[in-house]
Amino acid sequence: MTIELKVREVFRLSTGNTVFACDVDGARVPPRNSRCELKRGDEVRQTLILSGETQLLNKNAAVTQRAFETPEQVELSPEEARSGQWRLMCVD
Repeated sequence: MTIELKVREVFRLSTGNTVFACDVDGARVPPRNSRCELKRGDEVRQTLILSGETQLLNKNAAVTQRAFETPEQVELSPEEARSGQWRLMCVD
């Protein structure tokens, strides 16, 4: 089964990891080390592994927003992430 995460923000950490802030529809989230496609419509920009969920520091973030981390270099700019057009499609 596929889990869809709507990307809202992308942050690059000093550790080299990248964090996606995503809207999560429902309670299902991808398990650790899930393989996900970064997509806009039918376009697949990149396939990556999400290493797990991390804590959002913004206490004002929407209740439906969760953060997921990857150690991989992500080919997505902050402007693209904020456009609301990008999704992470993860296989459960």
